[in-house]
Amino acid sequence: MAAEQPQFINTYRSEVCSSAKEILHQTIPNKLEKLDELIETNAMLQVGYCDEARQFSVDSLEKYENALKEMEAEKQMEEEAADEDDEVPVKKTKIDASSEVSVGLSKSKASQMSEGAVDERLRIPVNKHIVDLYNILKPELIELGQHCQQLKDWITIHVPRHEDGNNFGVEVQEEALNELQAIKEETTQTIDEQSAYHIARANIMEKIVQESNIEDLKIFVLDEDEKQCRRLRNVAMTVRTNYTTILDVITKNYDRLTNPRGNSDASVIGATTAASLLTTAAALVVFFSYKCDSIEFLQTGIILYYITIFLSLVEAILLFCAFGRACCDSQGCGSRLNTFLTYVVQTLLLLLQVMVIIFICIYGTGPAFENIIKDTDGGQELLDKLEEAQNLANEGIQRHEFTASSKN
Repeated sequence: MAAEQPQFINTYRSEVCSSAKEILHQTIPNKLEKLDELIETNAMLQVGYCDEARQFSVDSLEKYENALKEMEAEKQMEEEAADEDDEVPVKKTKIDASSEVSVGLSKSKASQMSEGAVDERLRIPVNKHIVDLYNILKPELIELGQHCQQLKDWITIHVPRHEDGNNFGVEVQEEALNELQAIKEETTQTIDEQSAYHIARANIMEKIVQESNIEDLKIFVLDEDEKQCRRLRNVAMTVRTNYTTILDVITKNYDRLTNPRGNSDASVIGATTAASLLTTAAALVVFFSYKCDSIEFLQTGIILYYITIFLSLVEAILLFCAFGRACCDSQGCGSRLNTFLTYVVQTLLLLLQVMVIIFICIYGTGPAFENIIKDTDGGQELLDKLEEAQNLANEGIQRHEFTASSKN
């Protein structure tokens, strides 16, 4: 199991990264387009729909009150009919036991039918306008919470180990994680508020059934239904705003979130800047050495050129590492091709700079340090070898020019 764990972790990391990139590049833009169209075109998310939700509650309460009045009228009619039956003189006839049983059963059946009809008429329905609107928004809330959790996992696997200094990128990661956690908790709270709304409405309706003469309870139900409808309408806009916030925060701080330390890019920029400055300084020093005929200026310029060669080699190594990381982060063949071409151009310019510097060092080392080399053991031999190399180079150039002229 221990041998398989690294492979499982790498697979999980790659799945989290691919899922997060899909959310950022495809899912969120599609969600924003869908929500914008939903808010603009869906009739349930218009201002007048809340008035319809309130009117539905008004009609439901009126229907309940009318049913209650009808039941009281029917009950009163039954009582009057029963009183009239009691006033009718009793005939002196014998009623057998079978007749009494049949009469009792008919009364019991009539009573059950009457109770069933009463229960149906007194049923207070839930506000379907609010339920229909919530059924549209609930899947969006659940998906928003899931996307926040996936993005949190993606940022978490890029959090570096704790170190002293250079923690600005880590602070950016913490702020992004806090923002995603707040949005996730907000979606959960919205779902809980809908359940609390139904419980509160049921309690008020129960009180209305018990105390139908209190008008404030009815007004509270009407206002609560309208308020909940407007709250759900605002939830749709909040979901759209949250998606926009997530996309804006992550895209603006993408480099800090994926590479909080920023070591590679900073090293490449630092090495490139140092090499460029030293190359410029060395060129100016060498120029002044020839103008002023000063061997000290020439020596300083050659030393700067040697230092520049070392920095250029460091820059080449860092450039290669940054190129590999950029290719891994790039999405699609087109983006990777652009990254590849960019780094190829930078590498070619770096190689051209190094070649020019080496050429200057070969021809400038001898004149600059001739006296110093002569004073050391084997210095004259080294000068002879340098002079011989220069002569061979000159002969090769002259031979090439002679061959080209003979062909012409």
